[in-house]
Amino acid sequence: MDVEFIRNKYEDGSEGFVLKKKFKIGVRHLQILYMIATSIVLGMCRGSIGITMQAVNDASRINDSYIEVHNWDRRTQATTFSSFFFGYAIMLVPAELVLSQRGSKMMVTALLAINGGLAAAMPNIINKGGWIAVCNTQFLLGISQAFLAPANRIMLDNWLPPNEKGKRLPVPWRRILGSPPFWALACAHAASNAVFVFFLVDVPYYLQEPLAP
Repeated sequence: MDVEFIRNKYEDGSEGFVLKKKFKIGVRHLQILYMIATSIVLGMCRGSIGITMQAVNDASRINDSYIEVHNWDRRTQATTFSSFFFGYAIMLVPAELVLSQRGSKMMVTALLAINGGLAAAMPNIINKGGWIAVCNTQFLLGISQAFLAPANRIMLDNWLPPNEKGKRLPVPWRRILGSPPFWALACAHAASNAVFVFFLVDVPYYLQEPLAP
């Protein structure tokens, strides 16, 4: 915000100054847009796992792509899918602790670079490494994306004014963990994530395979 002082004459004849604020796009606005764009890109990387697996195992495209077509069974495909979520789940808490101590200034850019590099290398990984290399890559992608939400939150916390930071109260974890509404919200959140995984994994196959009576 830019502030402009304007001389003003009041009804009683006295004179004074009126503050006029002008909106101006600042660094934090650009950072917010950058964080939103990064979240969208990483979400697209996460959401394309099912489509990627479908394309890799599509026998009708053997001569239609430079990516080698495989015939992985459903167990192998499920292992590949679960590698991402396993890496994401085990790193959520450590990511929060690490970023709380060391900060997250360059973390969003690092996550974008890591995921972009692995996504660009995925065709070669599939061609030369097989399903084991794909599992390891998905595991690394899951670990890296676990840092996104804590990095965004910590950066937003750091932007709070000093007087607002002092108003934050300690979290009563015992009372929270003993609260039935908390567990209801936790179960609802887990169910919504399960539905998301279902759409992520099974919908591409549902759309590809003909519906049999």
